[in-house]
Amino acid sequence: TISTVICDIADKARLILDCVSGRKHSVTTIVIMENFDSELTVQAQQKGIEVLSLKELE
Repeated sequence: TISTVICDIADKARLILDCVSGRKHSVTTIVIMENFDSELTVQAQQKGIEVLSLKELE
């Protein structure tokens, strides 16, 4: 199972969130390389997923 996904842009993270919506999933964390807005964070939290910036991991 995949628990962490790394995306270069926020649009790809949104695509992942759309794909897991309403489904059982193993994704717990999405790391995004570029800046993203708080709306994306809220959408992810509603699905039980944490969104982090790459800078937060450094």
